[in-house]
Amino acid sequence: MLRNGEISAFNKRVTEFGNLDLSGAVLSGANLSEANLKLAVLSGADLSGADLKLAVLSGADLRAADLSGANLRLTYLSGADLKLAVLSGANLKLANLKLTDLSEANLSGANLYGGNLTSANLTRGNFTRANLSRANLSGADLSGSDLSDSVIIHPEYENLTLDANTSVSNAIIDDAHFFDYIRGFTNNVPEKIGNKNELKIKLLEVIRDEEFVTKLLSISKLPS
Repeated sequence: MLRNGEISAFNKRVTEFGNLDLSGAVLSGANLSEANLKLAVLSGADLSGADLKLAVLSGADLRAADLSGANLRLTYLSGADLKLAVLSGANLKLANLKLTDLSEANLSGANLYGGNLTSANLTRGNFTRANLSRANLSGADLSGSDLSDSVIIHPEYENLTLDANTSVSNAIIDDAHFFDYIRGFTNNVPEKIGNKNELKIKLLEVIRDEEFVTKLLSISKLPS
């Protein structure tokens, strides 16, 4: 139930909210897992810490929404408008972000492992400290974006667009071909990593989960 911009008594696992205008609503910490929010208007809404796992948000208007710390694992966001949205620390593992507008969005510290970002507008976004490992960036546009201190292990990047203002300074990148591809656009690049031992040392400096570091090493293209 929506009262004064807040959702109350909302814990139903599958809920139909498609096409509704929830702009500015306070949904912080709400359980919206598997909810149908297709084409919903959520611009300026507070969804911080909300559980949106497996939710459908395709074509939704999430401009300037606060999704910081939200669980968006396996969430379907294809074609959604997330311009200026805040997704810092959000879990977007395996999320479908194809054709989304994430221009000027804040995804600092977000987990985008295995996310589908094909043809997404990622211009002028903040991806500092984000995990983009195994992400599909094919056809996406990262012009002017900041990926400093991010982790990008074994990505897909066919026809990825960057420019001189894109920064990947201090990022951890294992794919030598991807490294050279980036350097064709910008000089804001980290030192090249030569082998998995070097990669492990760098990963352990930023990731405390040793099991996850082992997983990243297993998918890396670097020699032992």
